[in-house]
Amino acid sequence: MEKTERYRLLNDPTQAESICRDVLRLAPDHEGALVTIILALTDQFSSERGAAGARTARDYYGGVICERQARALLTRGMARVFRLRRPAGRDGSLRAGRAHPS
Repeated sequence: MEKTERYRLLNDPTQAESICRDVLRLAPDHEGALVTIILALTDQFSSERGAAGARTARDYYGGVICERQARALLTRGMARVFRLRRPAGRDGSLRAGRAHPS
């Protein structure tokens, strides 16, 4: 993993990405490789992929991060904060919090 950091510092993120992929094939949960591959991929946003590829990759990985954060919140029991209740009104719409009679 030390080599991946060196490749990143030498502005060769594709080599760092390649090493990380090799490590992740053997150990899919290797935290250092997961972090480094994300950094190596984001290092490539401004280089060879161009603006369109960077935007697509940025959106994708941004979504991955949001999804993982949401799963972590649900796992820790934070789901109750976002529970929705039906209001007493006739429109049938959902509102957060307590329903008040109309």
